[in-house]
Amino acid sequence: MTIAVAVMMMGATAFAGPGKTPGKGTCVVDLSIEKDGPELVKVGDKYWYEIEVCNKSLCDLTDIKLVDVIPDRVKFEKAIPEESDFIEQEGEEFGGLVVWKDIALRAGQCDDFKVKVHALGPPDRRVKNKACVKHDGLVGKVCDKVFTDIEQGNEP
Repeated sequence: MTIAVAVMMMGATAFAGPGKTPGKGTCVVDLSIEKDGPELVKVGDKYWYEIEVCNKSLCDLTDIKLVDVIPDRVKFEKAIPEESDFIEQEGEEFGGLVVWKDIALRAGQCDDFKVKVHALGPPDRRVKNKACVKHDGLVGKVCDKVFTDIEQGNEP
């Protein structure tokens, strides 16, 4: 089994194996993820992170899992499509994990996921929002991240 990982400027892709193509044996699992979000927000702003997951394999895939890591002091509002689970971080720092399970993508298909969050104080900091996609036929996981600067807003 050969493994190659390539990171592109806006996103990541990974190649691994094996996956199953009905009636054709195994196929190489090739998933990519691209994450986008604002570069700058203010304390109190509500904003969206967008994630695109693509099946670049020559076979249809099921049981794909996507996890979006919400940073500390950023509160999760909602996800589109609705998430399978939200795992809240302990304590008052908010953050947590937005999880989509059992995603199915046909060969060559891409799907979009969105996460709405609320920026909380303190200002003058940079947060990292990271998302990873995983499949049993993929060795490890494929991730991408964006950084958002949070500045002083209108909230006390």
